[in-house]
Amino acid sequence: MSVFGLAFPRPKPSYRSDVAMPRQGAADPSTQMRKRRGASVIPIIVTFVVALIVAVVAWELGWPTNGESHPTGPIQATTPVVTVGNSQIDVVTSVTSVTDQRLRGWFFLAAPGAIEPWNHYSYKSSEIIQDLPAGQPTAFHWLEPLAIPDGVYQLTAWFHKPAGNGWVHALGGDLGLTPLTINGETTPFHQFNGDAVASFQSIEVTYDHAHLTAVVKASGAAGVHQATLSWQLFPAGRPDGTPVYVGISQPLAFGSETTDAVVARLEDTLAIPVGTYDIQFVIDSGVPGSQPQRALYPAAIKQTEISPYLRQAGQAGIYRLSVAAPLPDLKAGDVNRLNLSVTGGVAGTTCRTYWRLLLVGGQEVTHGEGGSCDATSVFLPPEIPPGAYTIEVKAVAVHGESLLDSDLITLSVGVTKS
Repeated sequence: MSVFGLAFPRPKPSYRSDVAMPRQGAADPSTQMRKRRGASVIPIIVTFVVALIVAVVAWELGWPTNGESHPTGPIQATTPVVTVGNSQIDVVTSVTSVTDQRLRGWFFLAAPGAIEPWNHYSYKSSEIIQDLPAGQPTAFHWLEPLAIPDGVYQLTAWFHKPAGNGWVHALGGDLGLTPLTINGETTPFHQFNGDAVASFQSIEVTYDHAHLTAVVKASGAAGVHQATLSWQLFPAGRPDGTPVYVGISQPLAFGSETTDAVVARLEDTLAIPVGTYDIQFVIDSGVPGSQPQRALYPAAIKQTEISPYLRQAGQAGIYRLSVAAPLPDLKAGDVNRLNLSVTGGVAGTTCRTYWRLLLVGGQEVTHGEGGSCDATSVFLPPEIPPGAYTIEVKAVAVHGESLLDSDLITLSVGVTKS
């Protein structure tokens, strides 16, 4: 049997044809069967009531699914008309409500079949809020810059209505739209958020012998005058993983008009493992209610040379450490000099180092202060067993009583007995 399209098992008979006759004093078989039938009906009634409640609540709240939500309900939308070209996307759909209704709407481009496109999207549009007169079709129209890789995407549009102090889902899904193919719109970078108040206009990346240069052109909406530009390196194709390197953030100052743009130049010397890396750039305007703009530049860096050291993150300091060649083995029970090269610095500051000796798995064995950056020394207790280790060296800029982390590198090193 089925109720509201939900299948429920038919109750099986609670008697058998070979039931023995009752013994003297036993209950009548017909009475037992009536009790069993009554017990078997109770779960079906409970299930029916629960299904009815769920159906009513889902209708009222419009729980989102990746498909059109109650298309014959009090709020309806036409299948969107989508045009892609000249690095832009044009989307328009007409929405009708049986009562006066305020709606906010936006759309996502995501992989076809994505269960939660709002969590896993290639592009999210800006948000449009409109008041719909009862029974009158109202157009929701987006015309936005588009910078995503060529491929097949599913566009889903979503609409919320006011409820209390917030919003609840009203209508959403593919609205009858089949997946669309985007060709010829590829740019070197992939921009995700159309609703951010700042955006990237162009990104150029060059990488040569560990030296990275990125020229970023960005603009802000009217009234947005400043933001922060940050960047990170990820293994190619894994932008949601742990960054291999975190670059130094840089402030941006926009002009007073929407068309004004600012050009930022990022330069850094990297020390990363051999591999291919994506760069993720983020502009955070700090404007309440606006999410940061995110752009991914895929396969921007191909590191082919093995570095004698690794730099984990860019710091906001003024000193940089480097090593020209792998370190010789360190001797336990002795003072070991590290031949570090130091660049940077300003008048009135000095550079000091702090170090940690780690097992290959990352567990700390011992630590200490290394002294001046250009004369860093490491004393290892005599009980340190011989073997392979990693040493982490941090450069700290010292100005009076102030200490500022400036750089951090790690090196593979062996330990022997003195």
